[in-house]
Amino acid sequence: MVTKHSKKKINRKKLAKGLEHITNNVAKRQGYFFRKNNFNFYDIHNLTTNQKVVFDIPFQRTALAVTKILNSKEHERSISLDRLQQKCQLFHKHYNDTIFYNHTLETSTDSFKKQMVISRIDLSVAYLRTIKEDLINY
Repeated sequence: MVTKHSKKKINRKKLAKGLEHITNNVAKRQGYFFRKNNFNFYDIHNLTTNQKVVFDIPFQRTALAVTKILNSKEHERSISLDRLQQKCQLFHKHYNDTIFYNHTLETSTDSFKKQMVISRIDLSVAYLRTIKEDLINY
């Protein structure tokens, strides 16, 4: 059917106007992509301005899912970038806390201090697990 020649007259002005309308609608939508930064985390960038929208996402799976959502037609209703950025910052905070607590455990000789650090590291690890689950299932 596609190979058959048609003798229909095409209204070129109407076709050009329709194509122009489609290209204008596509140009209005913004595109997003993610890229690995120097610290081995992922940043989401705006395609037209190349500005970072969200930075230091710890998991590639999360960055991929968020860029897919942002590149869809109705991304305004489905995702909050501020909330995502706060979760990423909380993840980094607790991760740094666990590194500090591990260092304190290795260097401290006081048993009371070690017990306090063990309880704090347990809390930070629990927070890390819940934040990791939230970020991976974003």
